[in-house]
Amino acid sequence: MIMGHPLLAIEPKPTKPFRITFTGADDQTSIQDMLALVKDYPMVEFGILFSPKRTGTARYPSLEWLEREVFPNADNLALAAHLCGGDSKEVLETGKSKHDFILSWYFDRVQLNTTAQDIDYRMVNDWAVSNFVFPILQCRGPFPDVKDVLWLYDVSGGEGITPDSWPEPLEHDICGYAGGLRKENILAVVNQVGLMSTNYWLDMESGVRDAQGNFSIDMCREICELVFDN
Repeated sequence: MIMGHPLLAIEPKPTKPFRITFTGADDQTSIQDMLALVKDYPMVEFGILFSPKRTGTARYPSLEWLEREVFPNADNLALAAHLCGGDSKEVLETGKSKHDFILSWYFDRVQLNTTAQDIDYRMVNDWAVSNFVFPILQCRGPFPDVKDVLWLYDVSGGEGITPDSWPEPLEHDICGYAGGLRKENILAVVNQVGLMSTNYWLDMESGVRDAQGNFSIDMCREICELVFDN
């Protein structure tokens, strides 16, 4: 190869996420707007938060809304259940969930939001397999080399906190990244993470809520336009 050839100066192009999860749709969210977004951007996944104490409040939709609006349209949506509080604890302690039926029918992935350290990963995997879903756990440091679950790096927990740096992905594994993602920094994060990983997803929660704290499909669309239309 000739020294100084212009091809040598080409910068590597970051990989775009294979999926962006927008978390926090609730009873105030328009199902028609959700469907329209997914039609234009099939890589979108909606993260649905479950909590026995918060169901029916902001970010935590009621079962009635899910049954009326979301589940009838589940064939046209990619859905991830995010089990919080007692719902997550139930799975980790018993290997089952009171939501097992709807999880197996309507969801592709299930994330257990927990800070527990002594997790039986094999049991979590067995539970997920029995419900035909992929299990996700969160980490706040380097990705654990545990193959039984998918890992989401998240030091924020929905609080909009952006980490100082992003960890290297596991080799030959799908990894997720979350924490303070919003339109002002999304391209910088994609440019950094996309140079480290060729198979990753991003998860956004606080960064797609408007000034009134409502889940905003318009903000989700703006993110998609920035990431996928450039």
